[in-house]
Amino acid sequence: MPVDMNLSGYWQYPDNVIQYLGNQLYEGRLAIILGAGLSAGVGLPDWKTLVENMLQSGNTVLNTVEPMEAQIERFGLTHFKNDPPGFLNLVHQYLYSKKGRLVDIGFGRLSRQPLLRAIGALVMASSRGHANQIITLNFDNILETYLQYYGVTVNTVFRPNQWVGRHDVTVLHPHGFLPQNSKQPRSNELIFDQTSFLKAIGNPDHPWNQRIQSIIRTHTCLWIGLSGNDLHLQHWALNAKDHHAAREDDSAQYHVVWFTTDQTKKDDPLYTDGKRIFPFIVADWQNDLPKRLLEICQYAAQLRHAIP
Repeated sequence: MPVDMNLSGYWQYPDNVIQYLGNQLYEGRLAIILGAGLSAGVGLPDWKTLVENMLQSGNTVLNTVEPMEAQIERFGLTHFKNDPPGFLNLVHQYLYSKKGRLVDIGFGRLSRQPLLRAIGALVMASSRGHANQIITLNFDNILETYLQYYGVTVNTVFRPNQWVGRHDVTVLHPHGFLPQNSKQPRSNELIFDQTSFLKAIGNPDHPWNQRIQSIIRTHTCLWIGLSGNDLHLQHWALNAKDHHAAREDDSAQYHVVWFTTDQTKKDDPLYTDGKRIFPFIVADWQNDLPKRLLEICQYAAQLRHAIP
């Protein structure tokens, strides 16, 4: 590495950060945490829109004051208390439909998404390294579908004690998994409402927390398509703050690089000091962010070429 990433001043230069991430990719130390921003580019709803559409199906208007987790829990208890599969079917219906039509996730549609292509470049196997551990907070199988079009073998994990296997990439779905093809295996429950969030976050021995903490503490994580407000994410980052591998060898000040378009998050101590998260400001999701992700791959390739 050309610079010491344990010094905060070096993080203020975007090229330094990209080179550091390229080195981490080359060393096999890069993991990715994905949010709804990835799927929204394909036409799937963000979390707020999904909740709002589901509530409207029961003639309920979204309350802008009450937490959405509480509203969707009340909706489920009112309409699906004795029918959990029916609730999952409704989530599936509104997850994959837009204006009453099924969202197209065919190769032609997915291959035109610059952000999806850039993430694909990061995770596809290469001698310059690849990010083979993906944590997604999304229910959908957009990423798996895209990778499988290219012949990449994917282990989709939606149960915390699921077997590992000989796959190119592992995609973990700690909040649940609902593939578009309803005949494929799916989760029996989702982390979607207030109670399920509290159960997952409040139990340090929860199998999902243990499995994900192991990944976060041993990798530099990229946050992509996330608002930064998810309590589960902040819980994981806070728990890893003082137990990360980078703290053991003083190799880097930050353990998470969060790509965001929100200029107000730059140098926000809530993230930089409180959780060792570095907000990397990008101009937009469709051009600047994919460009930056591809630069990580390109720098890792330069390192590979420099070694006989």
